[in-house]
Amino acid sequence: MKKWIFAVGALSLSFGAQAGDWGKAPIQAKAPIEECLDLGGQISTSYHTDYIYKGYRFGRDTVSTNVNYTFTNLALPVTIGTTYTNIVNGAIIAPLIGDELAIYASVALPSVAGFDIDLGYTQRFYPEGAFGAPFDATGNGEIGLTIGRDVGFAVVSLDIYYNLNAPNSWNNMFTPTNSSDNGAWFYDLGLEREFVICESASLVVSGGVAYSDNYWGDMPNAQAGRSSGWNHYYLRASAPIKLNCRTTLTPYIGYSGAPEGWLTDGAAFGGQTGFLGDPQSDIFHGGVSIIVEF
Repeated sequence: MKKWIFAVGALSLSFGAQAGDWGKAPIQAKAPIEECLDLGGQISTSYHTDYIYKGYRFGRDTVSTNVNYTFTNLALPVTIGTTYTNIVNGAIIAPLIGDELAIYASVALPSVAGFDIDLGYTQRFYPEGAFGAPFDATGNGEIGLTIGRDVGFAVVSLDIYYNLNAPNSWNNMFTPTNSSDNGAWFYDLGLEREFVICESASLVVSGGVAYSDNYWGDMPNAQAGRSSGWNHYYLRASAPIKLNCRTTLTPYIGYSGAPEGWLTDGAAFGGQTGFLGDPQSDIFHGGVSIIVEF
C-alpha cells in the first residue's frame, strides 16, 4: 500500500515561440522536463541499532539495502524487489548469522468491502551460513498476506505469514521427534496513524501484537515444546521528512516487549538459556533510513 507522489512540470511558451518569425517555420516547443515523475522504482539504505525479525533480536548494528520496482501498468500492480541485510556488529550467535538476502514479489489485489489486500512471496538466503546444510543452500520461503483498512482514526492491518520450510529445518536439527511438522503460521495485528506536522514532515505512530503457531518450532524458547502462543507486542514512532520530491529521510524509535509466559520472554535457541545473549523482551531500538524514488 505504497503512496506514490507525482509532480508534473508546467510548460510556459513565449509569444515569439508561438508566432514564429516571418519566413521561418514555427519553433516547436520542447517536451516538459518532469524531474519528479515517479516511474515506480525505489532504492533505500537503512541503519538499525538492532536486527529484530518477528520479535527476535538476531544482532545489533545492522545495515540493509533495498531495491524494488512496481509495475503499475498491469491488470494488478506487481512489485518485485530484493533486500540485503548485514549485521555489522553483535551478531547474537556469531559467526553463524550475518548476512541475509531476501528476494520478494507481491501483487495488490482488488479491494474488498473497503479492505486493501496484498499477496506476496519472499525467499531468504544466508550467504554467510546460518543454520547449516542443507538449510543455507536452499534458504526458506514464506507466503504473506496483508489486509488493511483506513477506519478514520487509524489504519488497521493484519499480516498473515506461512513459512514453508524454516520450522521444519529447525525441528529436524534440534528436535528430530518433531520432524513431521509441516509449515508454520505467524499473525501480526497492528494500528498506524499519521500526524501531519508540515508539508514536508509528519509523525507516524504504530503498534501491534503478534501470535505465532509453530513458527519457531521448539528452538527459540527454553521450555521445550512451546512453539505456539502470543509472540510479542511492539510500539514504533517514525518521522518521515521529505528532503525533495524524490528523497525521504526517516528516523525511528521502537520498543518490543513480551509479558511473562509469552514466547519471546526468556527465549533461547535449542533450549539453551542465554544462548541468544540478551533477553528477547523489553528491547528499545531505533534507526534511520533514506529512500529515493525514481
